[in-house]
Amino acid sequence: MFRTMNETKQIEIEGVQFTIQVIKRKIFRKLTSELAQAKLEVAGFDEALTKEKLDQIQKEKPQEFFRATSKLSEVYFDFVRYGTLGHKDFKASNGQEIPFVKDGEAVSEETLDHYDLNGFILKLGTEVMAFNTLSEAERKNS
Repeated sequence: MFRTMNETKQIEIEGVQFTIQVIKRKIFRKLTSELAQAKLEVAGFDEALTKEKLDQIQKEKPQEFFRATSKLSEVYFDFVRYGTLGHKDFKASNGQEIPFVKDGEAVSEETLDHYDLNGFILKLGTEVMAFNTLSEAERKNS
């Protein structure tokens, strides 16, 4: 069975329900390339990007660390920007639902700011990446 571009998935992060979607392949390839490049800048060819490695680079090469982690952050924002279709049960401290707003085909900056403020970008971006990455079986069928 093959995947389609209109597939979605419901996920929950800290009580908020998110709907994520398949990202247009051209955008997905661009983002995965940017992610790989940013990781390469931090960890090099042969090393995994671990917390210990990040701590070491932060101490030894703070300017490189800042540049690479800024790039990583931008990429995660873009995965969320293009891979999130909606949310519910995302309420402000006054109990009102925070609206999900799109700007064309992308999540609005206002909505991204709410996600960032609440620490959702890394978790949500990781979920979007995983949903958009083909499994081994799917790769064999394509």
